[in-house]
Amino acid sequence: MVERLVRPAAPLQDGVIPALRFEQTIKDPGVEEPANLYWHRPLAFALLVRPLAPRRRVRPNHVTVFSLVLGLAGAWTCYRAWDGWRAGFLLGALLVLGSVVADCADGMIARVRGGGSAFGMLLDGIVDLAVGLALWWALAWPTARLLDHAWWAWLLMVGVLLSTELHVALYDGYKNRFLAAVAPPRVRATGAEDEVPAWRRPGASRFERWVGAAYERVYGGIAKRSGAERLEALPPERFRAVFGRAMRWASWLGLGTHLFVMYVAAAACALWPLAAFWVAVVA
Repeated sequence: MVERLVRPAAPLQDGVIPALRFEQTIKDPGVEEPANLYWHRPLAFALLVRPLAPRRRVRPNHVTVFSLVLGLAGAWTCYRAWDGWRAGFLLGALLVLGSVVADCADGMIARVRGGGSAFGMLLDGIVDLAVGLALWWALAWPTARLLDHAWWAWLLMVGVLLSTELHVALYDGYKNRFLAAVAPPRVRATGAEDEVPAWRRPGASRFERWVGAAYERVYGGIAKRSGAERLEALPPERFRAVFGRAMRWASWLGLGTHLFVMYVAAAACALWPLAAFWVAVVA
């Protein structure tokens, strides 16, 4: 895996992106989830980023909403498949795969165009949460019926949901801290305005302030418990050398990895109805 910050993509010129490469559309390979880096993002780059990035009328938020539609449609298809339409599990899994690919593409397109908005980041997070919860419910509720709503089954399924949320929060928190610590000085010294979170700046909406404050409370606590605030005093190159491997291990906790496991397990339900339950518990 490449251990460096990728160079930003060349700016758009008359709707054309000169020599656009996959490496220019991701933040840093060192923090990418393996499922995203080697599967979801290459698909997103080939199917969505290349054709859509030069089209200014197609905004990253449009792709985010498209991801939401695909994800909810996939969850609904998986839910209806329990009525005896086994092929519905395969179709639902493909729709969720499309949702994850589109979810990767929106950020990649925004990065190519010079960066996304604070609202776009919040929208992306809400869509991720909605798709994840919808797919979990589509697989959990029918499985509970097959198991006669046994208390232990519900306990395990709720545990899977809570552990997923914890894993994603940990990954996002460590990823953001890692990127902040290894950013080159020229990125850090961009002025006081850039150092202030978008949700704190004048003009931020009440919604952005509320979500931003909640985000800081969660990840601020994680950072203090992990000692990340103290460790960020290390020089960027030293920080990457010391904590790069730990960051790669933490990258297996991200939402892309969990959704990968969930849609593969959903497809396996076409062969064995309880596949999603036991795959989720074991994973």
